[in-house]
Amino acid sequence: MSARISDELHRLRGTRPTRAAEPRASIAKAGRPKMPFYLSDDEQVCWRQIVKLLTRLRTITPSDAPAIELFAQQKVRHLALLKELKNFGEMVDVTILDASGHPHTKRILNPAGKAATQLENSIRALLDRLGLNPASREKVKPAEPAPPKETVPEGHDPDPILL
Repeated sequence: MSARISDELHRLRGTRPTRAAEPRASIAKAGRPKMPFYLSDDEQVCWRQIVKLLTRLRTITPSDAPAIELFAQQKVRHLALLKELKNFGEMVDVTILDASGHPHTKRILNPAGKAATQLENSIRALLDRLGLNPASREKVKPAEPAPPKETVPEGHDPDPILL
């Protein structure tokens, strides 16, 4: 990387400086998204965990709700698939019929393993979008603090009744 040339030297040479643009602040307003009422108990626990992490990073906004909802639903499904893999193993026995109709047992990979892998990739992408992995954390800007709520001075009625 070359040394920085002063503005005066640029003026004398007739060149223009090319500097990286200053990073802009986020235009998103900080705030907590509302948890959907239809999430299961396990999904609600997952929702709260992610909201807590994003709050600590000061990157949470109300518009994160859909991504957090998807994450919570997929994480619960992923955990259920992992439980099935633990109970039945990576390989399962299936019975198939040959051409003459005689049953035979065959060992195959548990289909829950493939589904779990697909969910892992989806969860990883959602974590990336939310800035919850080391690679994406630096790219995410802190949300702009929410404006303070208006307060009513003591002795003033906030809703005067007009007669």
